[in-house]
Amino acid sequence: MAQPIDPLTYLERQDKWYLGGGRATCFAPPFPLHLDALGFWDEAHFCEVPLPRLFTCFVVGPTGSPLRLRRLSRSWRPDRLRQTFECEGDVELQVREQKVVLQDDVFASQLTFLNRSEEPRELDVLVWSLRTRFCGEDGGTGLLTCECEDGCVHFDEVVAGGGRLYLCLGANQAPVSMAVNLCEPSAQLPWYAISTLPEKFRNGHLAENRKLEVGSTPAGDVHIALHYHIVVPPHERRELAVACAVAATQEQARACHSSAVQMDVVAAAVSQWRQFFEGIPYFSCSDPFLTRYYWYRWFGLRLCMVDAGAGFLPWPCVFEGIGGFRQHISYSAQCHMLECAWMHDPSYAQGSLLGFLDSQLDSGQLRGHLGLFQADEGFYHANWGAHALDLLAIHPDADFAARIYEPLCRYAQYFDRERDPEQSGLYDVLNQGETGQEYMPRYLAVDPEADQWKPIRLKGVDATVYMYQLKRALAKLAADLGRPDEAREWSRQADLVGQAILQHMWDPDREMFYDCDPETLKPTGAAAAVGFYPFLTDLCNEAHRGALRHRLLNPREFWLPCGPPSTSADDGLYSAQAEWKGKRMNCPWNGRMWPMTASHLCAALARAAKTHSPLLRLQAAELIRRFVHTMFFEQDPERPNCFEHYNPVTGEPSAYRGIDDYQHSWVVDLIIRHVAGLEPRHDDLLVVDPLDFDLREFELRRVHYRGHVVDIVYGPVDPERAPMLQVFVDGAERASREGLGRIEIQLP
Repeated sequence: MAQPIDPLTYLERQDKWYLGGGRATCFAPPFPLHLDALGFWDEAHFCEVPLPRLFTCFVVGPTGSPLRLRRLSRSWRPDRLRQTFECEGDVELQVREQKVVLQDDVFASQLTFLNRSEEPRELDVLVWSLRTRFCGEDGGTGLLTCECEDGCVHFDEVVAGGGRLYLCLGANQAPVSMAVNLCEPSAQLPWYAISTLPEKFRNGHLAENRKLEVGSTPAGDVHIALHYHIVVPPHERRELAVACAVAATQEQARACHSSAVQMDVVAAAVSQWRQFFEGIPYFSCSDPFLTRYYWYRWFGLRLCMVDAGAGFLPWPCVFEGIGGFRQHISYSAQCHMLECAWMHDPSYAQGSLLGFLDSQLDSGQLRGHLGLFQADEGFYHANWGAHALDLLAIHPDADFAARIYEPLCRYAQYFDRERDPEQSGLYDVLNQGETGQEYMPRYLAVDPEADQWKPIRLKGVDATVYMYQLKRALAKLAADLGRPDEAREWSRQADLVGQAILQHMWDPDREMFYDCDPETLKPTGAAAAVGFYPFLTDLCNEAHRGALRHRLLNPREFWLPCGPPSTSADDGLYSAQAEWKGKRMNCPWNGRMWPMTASHLCAALARAAKTHSPLLRLQAAELIRRFVHTMFFEQDPERPNCFEHYNPVTGEPSAYRGIDDYQHSWVVDLIIRHVAGLEPRHDDLLVVDPLDFDLREFELRRVHYRGHVVDIVYGPVDPERAPMLQVFVDGAERASREGLGRIEIQLP
């Protein structure tokens, strides 16, 4: 096998800037304008709360004017963003910055000054933060108070939703001087001339202003400045670490800041990221795209992880993405539950569901969006049942099973009562947004004005499949909880839903599952990717294989070069170029390859290939390969990405949206199940059944599975023999075979 991978160095590149600490903070501006400015001026986030203009730094030379810095290089890794600058007109002075975000919700900039001259250099570093203060009659958001003490500036702000955040700004050495000034608003750019510094920094010292409650009106921009003095001897370097801690309480902000400035912030970020990567299974293979994407996916998940433990976020979870997607969103949480189930600690997987169950509405409906300070009453369809069972298969937990059972029962009852009043066994989609798949021909089949965001009724394949799997899951949970009567009832209800899917949604002539018109229960004939979702279940068999062979594998419909489109390519409203009725849209589902539906289809085809259509195994591997390979810039194996959607013919991503690392699908689970072949089960039979990806070798190690540690290794052992597939349990080899194939092991 190849040398062990260090994920931090392995993922290093020059064209990225996202940083996260895995708790509540994130620095991932979609369209950054000021990366070259020292510090964090572009928008950061604390949970769902935007935090623009946290701080920047100016390096002032002996003339009293800021030095002009020209960036020489940039290097990104998950743990830090490193930039090196030279001073215009003074090439003997070099400045290096390393931006990090620590798991204690601290944004830190470690500055290193290298003096390559024969004379000592005296420098002044001015740290500047620009906050906004609104003081209207109805309150509003913005800075409330600001205090300078203990060598730091402490301030707190009211944020949208009525919450309050506390911030602490300072460095790892005492400031020479500090100033706070209230000003009328100006441009909010990290320019020295815009700040108060040209007037307030004189003769190597800041005017010790504390001017906040001044002026004829108390609103405006608050300029916060701290001054540090640095002496760099000849041919030596000196460092200054500037840090801004953010928290939901003043005590926590102060404590986290104090801790950060007493440590090497870069070494701390490295250690925290390494600790995270040690808590997941190790994977590598001879396909560089699959290997790199596996580790990159885990970076993206931690980037969006939130463990606020307060407000509407009492449980650890994963936010859907960056920017406006910095929320716990039910449509994507189903994916996070599946992916994070493979972590050694299942708390993020469990929290992906528990957060929504804790805020369940009285009707039984689950909310669509949760933030620290805000929650809505919107709604998305999600496959809670199947993914909860997957989690319990990997990490059995009777307490978790008992905790989710009753709320999920109420959720199913809500669907029976309000989404299927006819008791047809098929469930209603009520608007184009709640499936997460707007602007799609499938809705026009029941209302030609569905794209106007009006109420509709459509018996959705996705909604109904999810409910079928939920009722199957509830039957399993009830049986495990010792409730046999309830288990039989949920099983009976699941049978009825399954029968309705096969009777009404399956069209044998067109060999496809379709949504149904609620008035007639007839298939609509609008071919969409969700039409393959029944293959995620035990409902399908050889009688339905035509949907896969003749529709999914059809290059005129879904078998496109860069993954399956969300709507069939032969539909009259299909567009690979993100256009709906001729207009480019942000979130069109009428033909783009969306990772969300692509991961569903990859899982569906792989399941069918392994259960009832073995001749499709190579195509299942090819679909996963196409899907993963598409999510790389220009097919460069060192530049993975994950945008909302892609052109299914060219692979062009929706870069115009700026939303990379969008956690709206699953990939880790596909790699573990189908590349390495580990199939979760609810008994103690360990099944390993990899698909053939034409790999020379692969290894999956330190998988925590049902109380054991499992390693799977494939590759050459003897040059005279075929490659060997070996399975180890708790460090001991339990089975092996030549070549790929199914292995079954009874766990001890």
